[in-house]
Amino acid sequence: FNRDTFLNDIETMKSIKGIIFKNIDEIVQNMPGDIIKDLDILPEPARELFPLERYVPMPNGYKKLPLTNMVVIRGCPYFCTFCDQANTSARRRSPQKAIDEIKNVVEKHGVKEIAFWDDTMSYDKKWMTEFCSLLIDAKLDVIWSCFAVINTINQEILSLMKKAGCWSIYYGYETGVPELAKNMKTDRKNKSMEKMLEVTKWTKDAGIEIRGSFMFALPGENPELAEQTIENAIKLDPEYAQFSICTPYPGTELYNEIKNGKWG
Repeated sequence: FNRDTFLNDIETMKSIKGIIFKNIDEIVQNMPGDIIKDLDILPEPARELFPLERYVPMPNGYKKLPLTNMVVIRGCPYFCTFCDQANTSARRRSPQKAIDEIKNVVEKHGVKEIAFWDDTMSYDKKWMTEFCSLLIDAKLDVIWSCFAVINTINQEILSLMKKAGCWSIYYGYETGVPELAKNMKTDRKNKSMEKMLEVTKWTKDAGIEIRGSFMFALPGENPELAEQTIENAIKLDPEYAQFSICTPYPGTELYNEIKNGKWG
């Protein structure tokens, strides 16, 4: 059994979960691989293999260097139709394991800032409360940013996050127009424009900067509704606004809707 026999054994290839491959003119998509439920069993990244000074984010995305990225939650419990992570099984590392990794990057690599790249770090309030409390108690010289969901945020959480060193939150506002939000199922994470405005005010009052995403070419959108999205972005007034074109990536619910003719 060698490389050549393996690559020519199509049945063996088809038995491997989690891969997609091309067999002559056919694209074969196997069953998804099994998810890792207990994230605490995973080792920390071998950051000593990467010169952190070479990996600098965009100027508006950090305050201090060296910076490293970190993931403490995998998956997302929300249902946004455009997202490839929609309705995936959300799993999280224990708060203490997350703190242990933060200590390591600060003490071993001199890291001054951490960018958490979880789809939504805030979905479990109990977890976030414990994480922030432990980080405050650790008294580490480090600041951080993260992605969060409007419907999961309250003033108590924001106050804790600020005390724990959070300086920036990225909110996926998307639109704020009720019918467009319903079409994309983003109303499940952003209850309403009123709620978005309320949480935005709380965040600014807590002294945390906001990065916000907005989208155009949404399902059911017309020029008037697109203009409403722009007006909502102005009302929300984040420190940084990112505007994107809604793209139906294969495998997403939106892709299947368009393929089946739902949006014309």
